[in-house]
Amino acid sequence: MNAKDDEARINELIVELSECREDERNTQNQILQVISVAGAVIGFLLGASYFGKAPNEGIIVLL
Repeated sequence: MNAKDDEARINELIVELSECREDERNTQNQILQVISVAGAVIGFLLGASYFGKAPNEGIIVLL
């Protein structure tokens, strides 16, 4: 192998490493998005159950 072949191989490995790092960042972002959406859904459901209770609960109504 000569110097050009070595340099080409090194550049190829650098590109592969950069792509691997980008894939890792994308995976971490996707996990964060899933956790955020799950938290939002749980918050919405808890809020809906809280506000979904009868408004007269605990209040005595005289007729």
